[in-house]
Amino acid sequence: MTNILFPVGRLVQGDVFKGNDKDMEGRPLRTKSGELRTEWFMAVAIRKDDAGVPAVLQALKEVAQVGFPRGETKNPEFAWKYSDGDQRADKEGFAGCLVFRFTGGFQPAAYSTGGASRLVEGGIKRGDYVRVYGSVRANGSATRPGLYLNPSMVELIGHGEPITTGPDAATVFGGAPVAPVGAPVPVAPRAHMDFLQPGGKRMTDKANGMTYEQFVAMGFSDEMLRAQGLMV
Repeated sequence: MTNILFPVGRLVQGDVFKGNDKDMEGRPLRTKSGELRTEWFMAVAIRKDDAGVPAVLQALKEVAQVGFPRGETKNPEFAWKYSDGDQRADKEGFAGCLVFRFTGGFQPAAYSTGGASRLVEGGIKRGDYVRVYGSVRANGSATRPGLYLNPSMVELIGHGEPITTGPDAATVFGGAPVAPVGAPVPVAPRAHMDFLQPGGKRMTDKANGMTYEQFVAMGFSDEMLRAQGLMV
């Protein structure tokens, strides 16, 4: 295990203060012994050109090579726990960044800039700029090799434009003229609905940045993905 102070990035998914006690199918999360558990998740987008990124990537590489000495890191499905934000450039804050995904069984401690004081719920919101201090270790799995990024502490660097999981009210209602009561409602052109066709592979925000291929590798079918709201 190696401890890392990550460069400044933007919290683009997840929550510092609220954990998740359900899996993607709505079932309670449990430990291997069957006890109920809670998991905290955060995705932090760090600029690719940040001077601290090469050292972070080198540290992840070294931990992976020690944990998987038989070349498992060459597997295209190896879980490095970061992704190229340019592949999801349509999502707020992703473009031009590497998006690191942190998970842990304990709520990370949150601090104001410089660690001067502890922050309570609401002190850091999605869209804010933060630094994460955490650990990286190999997951030890022979079938799904990869790394764990566990957050220990989160420092608030500055407040950013809030990131919501859906469009704001002004976007939804502001540009749509109101038809008189009783007037026929116009139907959107077919071309505007192409993304809803069965052949599409468009993931929703509920997928937390995971790709269609990653879900398929985990055993999900198209029907399961749509039923759970992970794909439209």
